[in-house]
Amino acid sequence: MKRRVLLGLLALVPLGGCGWHLRGSTVDLSTAIQAIALEDQGVDEGIYRALTLRLQSAGVVVTPAAELRLVLAPTRWHINRAQVTLTGDTAAELMSLKQPFSVWRAGARLLVDEVVVYRDHQIDTAALAAAEAQRRSLRAQMRREAAEQILRQLSFLP
Repeated sequence: MKRRVLLGLLALVPLGGCGWHLRGSTVDLSTAIQAIALEDQGVDEGIYRALTLRLQSAGVVVTPAAELRLVLAPTRWHINRAQVTLTGDTAAELMSLKQPFSVWRAGARLLVDEVVVYRDHQIDTAALAAAEAQRRSLRAQMRREAAEQILRQLSFLP
């Protein structure tokens, strides 16, 4: 039994350096950031809201006067038809969200990056209203995940 546990833990060791994390694990920002300014240059409102709420819940002051600035460029959404029925209807989609951002401190750029989130889903052509509700739900999940990825990168700033 001890051997199985040890082997299981050893299998996870290589994942520590690649950015892999448990789903639902949160980022501790309290020691990394005290105050931050968010600059909206066309970011999706849901991502902006998720970032603001998550930062405030972590005890970070969100104020335009902060020395550290997170600049959020325009969000890019894309939907690819991944599968088509015999009648030409879309049967599956691959959705992608790309959120470019940069981090500045005292006029110096610390980081320029882009987070990418993908989701795919099947579409029941007989229930298009349900498919639209599922698409809205997936978009909400993708916004939250993009915000978490950005916060994770902020937690490692020097």
